[in-house]
Amino acid sequence: MYRITLAFAATLVLVGCASQRQLGFSDQQWQQMSPKLQQRLLANYTQIKRQTPLPEKVYAGPRLMVYLLKGKALMPPTFDQSYSFQVKQFELSPGECHVLPLLSIDTNHSTQLQVCYDGVTVQMDPSRYELDKSHGTIQFTYNPIWKRGFTYDEITTTGYARLSHASISIKALPPA
Repeated sequence: MYRITLAFAATLVLVGCASQRQLGFSDQQWQQMSPKLQQRLLANYTQIKRQTPLPEKVYAGPRLMVYLLKGKALMPPTFDQSYSFQVKQFELSPGECHVLPLLSIDTNHSTQLQVCYDGVTVQMDPSRYELDKSHGTIQFTYNPIWKRGFTYDEITTTGYARLSHASISIKALPPA
């Protein structure tokens, strides 16, 4: 009986470690949390994972070209340091979500950034454990200036990638 209990406890610890990393916490941050908080965050994570990742298309807005020009992102496996990421550009149509790899400039680290667009609002970097931020921790609502392109500077997010000092440019593309 003792061996079974010990094996079960070891399994729970391993699952907990994997889950904490999926949430984006360092070992030190996780260990400083109460077991009750850990359980709540894991329950929120499970609930968020069950939700549909695609946004509902609320408007047939323009296709967008989005540029991640500079900034830093928190990257696994340790989640204790932010790294400058390589420039990234991608197209986004209404009703689409993309999970983008962000690669560090000078190391072998990388992370993922989720971006969704409902035709009016671009939502970035959702939280994996805060229910009210499960669609994005920053939002950019359509502005006619996007027709010429507009750059947002000094962007900080609190989701999985935790962008800091980022510059993000959004340009509406002409109809195809």
